[in-house]
Amino acid sequence: MKKNIVHIGFPRSASTFIQDSFFPKVKKMDYLGKPHSKEIHLAMRNLNYLDNESYLESKASEVLKSAVKEKPIIISNEGISHAELGTSITQDPYVIAKRLREIFGDATIIIIIREQLNWFESYYLRRTKSYLMGGLFQSPNEFFFNHYHSPGNGVLGRIDYLKIYKSFKKVFSDVEIIPYEELKFDRELFIEKLINIVGEKISIDDFKPINVKTTKLRILFGYMNRLIIPGILTFPFKFAPKKIKKKWINFLEKGPKAKINFSNKIKNIMAEIFSESNKKLNEIKNLNLDKYDYFL
Repeated sequence: MKKNIVHIGFPRSASTFIQDSFFPKVKKMDYLGKPHSKEIHLAMRNLNYLDNESYLESKASEVLKSAVKEKPIIISNEGISHAELGTSITQDPYVIAKRLREIFGDATIIIIIREQLNWFESYYLRRTKSYLMGGLFQSPNEFFFNHYHSPGNGVLGRIDYLKIYKSFKKVFSDVEIIPYEELKFDRELFIEKLINIVGEKISIDDFKPINVKTTKLRILFGYMNRLIIPGILTFPFKFAPKKIKKKWINFLEKGPKAKINFSNKIKNIMAEIFSESNKKLNEIKNLNLDKYDYFL
């Protein structure tokens, strides 16, 4: 019988594309969807975050096992590899891997990686949107060091791809890694690798970027909201009707895409953190990461 497939992320690394445009087209497997049903969403959060005693009490394992029927399944959840919010981190990757193995057997694991500096820039731009919900807008440097000094280096601890790979390789026999940059620069190669994993020919006729860009206007408003009495500009937003909120968000998403540049100090720190592990992973999986300017 064909193996189940578990795509564990990373976020900001083509997840939306393969969740919306690739996995739903696989006919020989059951795709559990993204967004998940309420039951699977809660079960995956419990699997990713809870300690062992709370996890067992949550019955998450039973919920996920019940989703496996006659066909092998595909499940995609970036929260497996990376915390969804803030500087918090998920359970130890090895703990998560063992939980997944108990539920889905010796599944094929898919990990989409992205050059760490480029990934962190994208992650920062996405997280800047939180100020609309009451969060304090942070500069790129403040955002970086907030995560750098948090336990386990926060999200930085999760984009050490070698550690993630080793954790899952201890538990699963087949751990596939695909660089996100292949989708950007060699889309046919990227899709062909996914086709080889699912074992079924899939045709992608129309490829378009799916995620909404973060604009310069949104970043500017974030700085204004922080400097002119923190939070005063977004305070009415909390009580505005949904239609007004939507119009305001649509306004902020007009105009050119925001671009940021982290300081050389931050680049040097990231090089120190990731160069050795990237080099080892590159050798193990023959990923050609030097072509895409990864820290090596």
